[in-house]
Amino acid sequence: MALLKGGAGGDFDYTAGVNVDGQLLVKSESQSHDRELADQGFVWSLPFSKTPTGAGDHFFYIKNTGTVELHITDIRIHSASAETYTIQKVTGTPSGGTTLVPVNRNLGSSKIPTATIEEGVDITGLTTGGIIFHMTTDTANRIEHLRTTSNIHIPQGTACVITAGTGAVALVGMVSIVADPSSGG
Repeated sequence: MALLKGGAGGDFDYTAGVNVDGQLLVKSESQSHDRELADQGFVWSLPFSKTPTGAGDHFFYIKNTGTVELHITDIRIHSASAETYTIQKVTGTPSGGTTLVPVNRNLGSSKIPTATIEEGVDITGLTTGGIIFHMTTDTANRIEHLRTTSNIHIPQGTACVITAGTGAVALVGMVSIVADPSSGG
């Protein structure tokens, strides 16, 4: 062990392990950023259960009404039969949906995201601004899971929907979101 002097000529002596190549021996612990955000109460599950009435019907809507950026980290959808879905950017004022209550993944936290979140069988009043992802459930009673390391970023004032391809199929799903307090607010 080498004896190192405290920083900037300090009066404290500290011992540190150094290997034969002169490298400092250290220990560290790390955790993912998502885990840290969950510990702070910034991760939510958004469960939904709907049967869209027809082709092209929006059944899930989220708009960021706060100043902190939201990220969709994954989407899971179970359908009663084969179905396709699109995740799309939208503008406009939603109509025909009901409020969906987020569930904080830190059960000790009461934080909720600053967002309008709705589920419905045909959420209308919206104009699509482009497809972000396509998803397909090839067979009945199968879960389709979209996960992307880049996430879907939802900055302040922006919104997206999940849209049924053919509709008239019973759907149960979960959207996971994270608020990133370092992004604003």
